[in-house]
Amino acid sequence: MSSRIAEAPDAASSLRERKRVLDDGWLLMLLSIVAALSIPWFLRNFQVDLAPVTWLIFAYGVAYLVLSSALDRLRAPRVKVIALSAMQVGAVVFLAFLWHLAGNLQNPMFLLAFALPVVAAGCALPGARPGILAAIAVACVTLVALVNAPQLRWYVGQLGIPVDRFPVALAHAAAQPFPGLDMPASYLFLMLVTFSVLLFAVALLSHSVALLVRDLQGRLDASARALTDAHTLAAEVIRVAAKPTALVYTDTLNVAQASASFLQRMELLPESLQEKNLLGLVDFDYPEVVAEMIAAQGGEVPVALYRVGGVEHLARIHIARVDHAGARYACVTLDDIGEGLVSAATLDASTLAFVVIGPDGKICAFNAAARGSLPGIQRGVDAALALGDPATAEGWWVLGPRGQRSRTVPLAGKEWEAHCIAVNLFGMAGRLTVVQLRALRQ
Repeated sequence: MSSRIAEAPDAASSLRERKRVLDDGWLLMLLSIVAALSIPWFLRNFQVDLAPVTWLIFAYGVAYLVLSSALDRLRAPRVKVIALSAMQVGAVVFLAFLWHLAGNLQNPMFLLAFALPVVAAGCALPGARPGILAAIAVACVTLVALVNAPQLRWYVGQLGIPVDRFPVALAHAAAQPFPGLDMPASYLFLMLVTFSVLLFAVALLSHSVALLVRDLQGRLDASARALTDAHTLAAEVIRVAAKPTALVYTDTLNVAQASASFLQRMELLPESLQEKNLLGLVDFDYPEVVAEMIAAQGGEVPVALYRVGGVEHLARIHIARVDHAGARYACVTLDDIGEGLVSAATLDASTLAFVVIGPDGKICAFNAAARGSLPGIQRGVDAALALGDPATAEGWWVLGPRGQRSRTVPLAGKEWEAHCIAVNLFGMAGRLTVVQLRALRQ
């Protein structure tokens, strides 16, 4: 049920677009036949009484406008399609009667006007309606031709088709712009056959073009939906980013999207993003450095100072350029490093040597005192190479099931008091070993 409700607005919009095509075809048809009849009449090259022609065009135009206005109030799509089809049939019947009044067989080029409603139906109406409309047009044109041409009735009668009951009395009301013009029956028959074949070809071609356009429109709609979904997904990814993240325009630095962590860290409301640009929202100590990095191809600011509510924060700023839909953006991420820098500075200022050994027995980290006291120490090497004898089966820093242990060890020609502590970290299968070394004598 929900899917049908969701499809209803699309169906209504599609019908409005189809009706617009039919209305345009109707208007073009009226303008073209008015111009085609009035210009030669004004130049006195076409002796036709325009009074009945004018009244017929006026009456049809008013009727079409009234029906079109009433059709806009319909809500049922199926009924609307049927009504549109009936209006196109009415247009064909109107053209046939108008051709009867405006010269009929002595005005053969008028038959081109029948292609307009057929093409409009092929572009706007589904199914076999264009072919049916072409068949109705051929039947109406044939009827008018038989009424106005006795020689054609005789010729068709010779083919075994009964045409004796046609309302020949209507021929007296038909216009004869060229009274002395005599057209052979074979010529008239050829004209009708050619008109019929070409009109059906126009119907088939317009239907094929309409199918192609609808297929392309479907692909375009699918691409637009996929692009919208991707944009929504990208916006959602930015919104839920753990680190404060903002997507900004590179030219104005206005914020297009920001994560919840960004709003929380900067103590902002979502509507505040529209009031200022990034440099107005974040109180950087050196905003020109951030602006230059955004204007360039992105990069990283190793240490940047910014303030929130008078409190200073240190962050590493990552800036990545993003080009999308002809616009240029920059994804700015603030990675707070204040606590890490303070901890590292505190450890480096200590006179005690600290070494961190990973579960795999390799050095993970160490402070400045350890670097100065143990020349061979570096990250990623085995602890046995930096802290003990590689031939030893088990290093003195290995705690086993114990949580901590203290002992005296010789290292780099000195005696050290080593205090080992096991540290369990969430998400790590093993545990870290923190070794604190204090020199006993030189």
